[in-house]
Amino acid sequence: MKEFMKLSSLGLVVGFLNGLVGGIGGMVSVIVLSRFFRLEQKKAQATTLSYIWILSIVTIIVYLNKLKIQWNILIPLVTAGTLGGIVGTFALKKLSNKIVHKIFALVITATSLIIFFR
Repeated sequence: MKEFMKLSSLGLVVGFLNGLVGGIGGMVSVIVLSRFFRLEQKKAQATTLSYIWILSIVTIIVYLNKLKIQWNILIPLVTAGTLGGIVGTFALKKLSNKIVHKIFALVITATSLIIFFR
């Protein structure tokens, strides 16, 4: 029951962040699952992706009612992003958890610096 409550709390925070600032919720989830729930990096990513898409659909529905989605930007992002996701998944299978963890950390650090100094 204690672990269920911890996971539910994580889900609540991730859902809130997903609604508030977009994809950052998934990054937080991966970090928490790998650090505090001791999941390997790859398993933390797979678990996060397995539930974050549902949260994203709910968020999109709310966005469709409240905000204007830029379809001319969305369509090429989805098209190329789908290809990138497939290639990235194949690359993930070939890399060790340690390397994936370091890549994840570099991406978060670089993204944070770009946002901070923007």
